[in-house]
Amino acid sequence: REWSLLTVLLLCLVSWLCVSDGLQRVDHLIHDAGGRLHAPEANRDIVIVAIDDRSIETIGRWPWRRALHAQLLDQISRGQPRAIGMDIVFSEEDLDYPSDDVLLARAIAGSARVVLPISRSAMGQAAYPLPRFAQAAATLGHTQLAMDADGVVRGFYGTEGPSTAPLWHMALAMHCLGAT
Repeated sequence: REWSLLTVLLLCLVSWLCVSDGLQRVDHLIHDAGGRLHAPEANRDIVIVAIDDRSIETIGRWPWRRALHAQLLDQISRGQPRAIGMDIVFSEEDLDYPSDDVLLARAIAGSARVVLPISRSAMGQAAYPLPRFAQAAATLGHTQLAMDADGVVRGFYGTEGPSTAPLWHMALAMHCLGAT
């Protein structure tokens, strides 16, 4: 009788944990702790040029002119990186400075190492770079991430899109480009 009661109590506990997502929270805690314990050291060969508050204070409000992006891309390309991920969606023409689009397309093509993003809006619409930029890029990659219910990203979709023409995630596209 005691074993039966213990079995019923344990089944109730497991059922409650499953319904309340208690096990998932514990799983996330274990996953996150394991990730921190086994995180590889940052690769010193990887450089991130970020658009942050400090750069906006220095350069001015966003969006910046594409001529500036072209100049930065030319400067980075002189260092002969294996891949350059430019995670900015240039999906519309620059109506204020149309010649900047030409400069940026030239810089992208001249580098031959640029991966441009394809992002997805909240409505599920894909935002592609303008054709002149997409053609100049070495390749394109999607930027979708799998966000868990607690708002933390613990994984990503390696490929996305139709099975006839799947797109690699931007990070994998950069890795493959850098390996060549």
